[in-house]
Amino acid sequence: MQQERGLGVVAEGAATASPRRALVIGNAAYATDIGPLQNPVNDAADMAASLQKLGFTVTLVRDADKQRMVEAVEAFGRQLHPQDVGLFYFAGHGAEGSERAQLPDSH
Repeated sequence: MQQERGLGVVAEGAATASPRRALVIGNAAYATDIGPLQNPVNDAADMAASLQKLGFTVTLVRDADKQRMVEAVEAFGRQLHPQDVGLFYFAGHGAEGSERAQLPDSH
């Protein structure tokens, strides 16, 4: 394992004892009140490809509405087992309210 930007990086093809799963969401197509973004869908696709090279089983979700995001997170939670490594990545707008971080859906 090598260190890169303060993160542990496992070399491509390195064997691991635990399955690695990732949920990657990229939302860019926001309604006009928030406005569209240029990069999140591409960033999410790039992250998904990088994680796959590192041996993760990746679920990539693009421009999800609230229902699709909830479904994706719930399905991801059901896939994870205690011995698994789980990673969640979100690219898009974020907001904080009532001391809780929120991930706005697209559309």
